Amino acid sequence: SQNPNTTNPQGGDLLTINDALAFHFAMSGFSTLFGENKMALLQNVGYPNPILSHFRGTDVWNTATDSGIYASTGWVGRFLANQYGAPSTASGSWPLGIEFGNALSDIFLAANGGMGIAMNSMPSKAAPSGQTYDAIPQNPTTQYDELAFVRLIQQESEVYSATIVNRSVQKNNTINDPYPKTTIASQLSSIAQMIASQLQNGSVQTKIYLATQGSYDTHATQLTRQTSLLTDLSAAVLSFQEDIEAFGTINGVNMADTVAMMTYSEFGRRPAENGSGTDHGTSAPHFVIGTQVIGKVYGSDPDLSSSATDANGLNDNNEGVPGNLAYDPTHDFRNVYATMINEWLMAGTNQTTINTVIQDVLTQDTNGVVYSQSTTPWQSLGIFKASSTNYVGSAPGAVGLMLLQNYPNPANGSTTIPYTIDVAGPVELGIYLSGGVEIARPVEGWQ
Repeated sequence: SQNPNTTNPQGGDLLTINDALAFHFAMSGFSTLFGENKMALLQNVGYPNPILSHFRGTDVWNTATDSGIYASTGWVGRFLANQYGAPSTASGSWPLGIEFGNALSDIFLAANGGMGIAMNSMPSKAAPSGQTYDAIPQNPTTQYDELAFVRLIQQESEVYSATIVNRSVQKNNTINDPYPKTTIASQLSSIAQMIASQLQNGSVQTKIYLATQGSYDTHATQLTRQTSLLTDLSAAVLSFQEDIEAFGTINGVNMADTVAMMTYSEFGRRPAENGSGTDHGTSAPHFVIGTQVIGKVYGSDPDLSSSATDANGLNDNNEGVPGNLAYDPTHDFRNVYATMINEWLMAGTNQTTINTVIQDVLTQDTNGVVYSQSTTPWQSLGIFKASSTNYVGSAPGAVGLMLLQNYPNPANGSTTIPYTIDVAGPVELGIYLSGGVEIARPVEGWQ
């Protein structure tokens, strides 16, 4: 075993997923959600040339850039600005995004500023309002621009805090199975109340929430710390899912069917322990949870034997970093983000429009700002029930064919089906009806 001192803590029984995989025994909530087909488990999520620094790694995931590209905006901020423009500060408005924390992180930043607010907990009273200010001169200079920005933040604080304090839903529905008394549970409980309040008012204005749980940097004492953390996370997420389902239908909308959760972290952990813990690693599993996901395991199992020795060169995708898991190119984290945009946030929108938004948000925007040097479109994975995309996986570090999302989709008359191959070889690409009948073979031969 690579982890004789940090696995199976306290003799707990693993919670079986399939013949090869299991949840940590503290993750009974996740096990329940997976058993109810409400969890997509994405294996080996990562990206090329991974960063193992906490701060820079977080930047990469928040800004959705290649590891060698630096951006001052985040993918969520760019998406919200692209779709909704400047946040409304009219009385009764809700922010487009809400993050639980001391300050708004770069994930919510757009070119013209933040696209959300940050708060440590639900406010008990609104920010003071009714202040009067001298007018800003009509010929603004830099200092006047900054003054206008400060006043905008003040205005947002007044409006949004009042809206949240006066929300119509002030309690949750998990009376028989209450939320745990933890920070992450309190955040999720608050989010459920805010979603229900907006549904009651007939307009869901807050599109994305960010709840956080830290302290997973288990270089030491992983056995006890990880058990505690996973217990808190698993129980809180299950309580949240049960809560939003208990709210039922509000104004003709099933609340649980409007909510999806996605996990992310700046990096994973190495499979081999360092004594009593594990060090920073590359790829890791991530989860998408909700009633509308196609619940199952996506991708191949990580190759734990070769991750330590790299006997098969699987770490080539990770720049040869020793002792790390090879990431699955299909599960590049930008593909996960593209999936959330394509299949959830913009589901039902014209596919050409969606493709343009994904390009602007994740590759290069209309102002020429580059976020990735990728020459192929980011791929939607097909993990939501309403998606027309069928999941096509590849092995971690695989060499060969990777089929990407066709466009336009749906198509009338013609469509482009992009694919990539790392080495020359025979390629056959067939098109089939849902009943399995092949109707076309556009590619057949050596490529």
